Amino acid sequence: MQKLISKEVRGLAKEKEELELMLRETKYHLGIQTQKLQTSESRRSRFEEEMLLLQEDLRNERHAHSDITEGYRRLDATFGQRMNDWEHEKNIQLNRSRDLEKRNAELTQERDDLQVRIRAMEVSCEEEMHRMETAHNKALQYIEDKYTQRLSSTEEAHARKIGELNASHAREIAKIEELHTLDLTDSDDQHKKEMERRKNEVQLLEDERKDLRAALISNPNRFQSLPDSVIKYKLNELIKDVKDTVRALTQNNRETDIGFSRVGPEQLMAFLDRSPRIMHLRGFLESQFWNMLIKKFFSPPFGFAAMGSYGLKLEALYCELFATPPHAEYSYPGPDNVTERWRSMTIEVVRQSLSQDSGKHKAGSEVLQSHERQHLDACRTIIQSFQQMSFDLDSDGVSRIVDKASALAFDLGAQQSRLALILPKPGDMVSSTTSFYVNKSGGRIAAEDVIELAVSPGLRKMGPPQQDLLPTSVYLRTV
Repeated sequence: MQKLISKEVRGLAKEKEELELMLRETKYHLGIQTQKLQTSESRRSRFEEEMLLLQEDLRNERHAHSDITEGYRRLDATFGQRMNDWEHEKNIQLNRSRDLEKRNAELTQERDDLQVRIRAMEVSCEEEMHRMETAHNKALQYIEDKYTQRLSSTEEAHARKIGELNASHAREIAKIEELHTLDLTDSDDQHKKEMERRKNEVQLLEDERKDLRAALISNPNRFQSLPDSVIKYKLNELIKDVKDTVRALTQNNRETDIGFSRVGPEQLMAFLDRSPRIMHLRGFLESQFWNMLIKKFFSPPFGFAAMGSYGLKLEALYCELFATPPHAEYSYPGPDNVTERWRSMTIEVVRQSLSQDSGKHKAGSEVLQSHERQHLDACRTIIQSFQQMSFDLDSDGVSRIVDKASALAFDLGAQQSRLALILPKPGDMVSSTTSFYVNKSGGRIAAEDVIELAVSPGLRKMGPPQQDLLPTSVYLRTV
């Protein structure tokens, strides 16, 4: 009985091998149905497990032949059912495989049709490109022919024009040379007359300089300098006049609306942007007013600027006469009795000549004309500058202030000590030896403080020793 069982088992094993072979063949033909075949493999695995269980039962039932026979019968029935199920599943998969092959054939036919259509489109594109290239070449050739024709005609016209211009140029040159010959004759005569006139003027000025120098050396100095307190009083009066003028301009402005078109240096505009109040606007306008007064009457210092262009000549003469060594590079000579006495007497003589009849002397007339031009130019500059900022100044009031500034400049120049107005520039450092009145906060200042805006000038005796007679009113930078 055991041999029979073994034979049956071997038969089952052989059938198992045949099933596995058929399964591999099915997988080969139906590769794209892997998922379904995996399901069949799972079923086959369960069948193998059942066979193992059956073998285990056979070993356990060696002593029970009847039970083994029954088990074999059940196994045979189960195996037959399993085989029928497998055959049915196989037929389903084969049908699906045939459907897929049919679909694949249809897709292949569609691909072939598309390739034919693509090839037809490529042939059509090549024909169109050839047609467009032919048309482009024809158009290009037409343009080149037209350009060559126009270039040829332009060159011919240019050559004709050049010939005409050359002929015209030759005629003009001949005329110019003829006129030039006539002009040279007239110019030589005029030049000789002008040279003679200039020699007479130079001789006249040289005689005047010699007279002034002789008077400086031989005559006693009868001029009495003004006390420093008087100079300070006059400067304070001028500062007050400028302040009153600015206050009258801004008396109708409100704190929240400084309605004017601001024109000025960028750093001053930034100052007003940070402090948009009437008091700061007034400080700014005073600073602008004083900048123009100092430029017109106090720079160069010591009274020379008040005389305009004539003062610049006197300044150059002053530096030339007392330079060390003589005729050295342009610079102010060092202060001593001779240099300061010459400058003081010269400025005083010029000031006196302005109040007398200067028309009988050419030098005096030149001083008067230069001084009047400086006065008018200062008035015009101040009024125009304020008009650009939408403020209309009274011309008579400006003229009075300019007169006072000019008189103060002559007073400073006539002193036998060097006095100058000091108006620091924005960005200058505060000097530790200079006292400033800080009208922004009234607080103490430090050596590292920076000036934001100089409102009105101070008065400084240049020395030696240097001394500040009147402090400068300034704003200090806060940011």
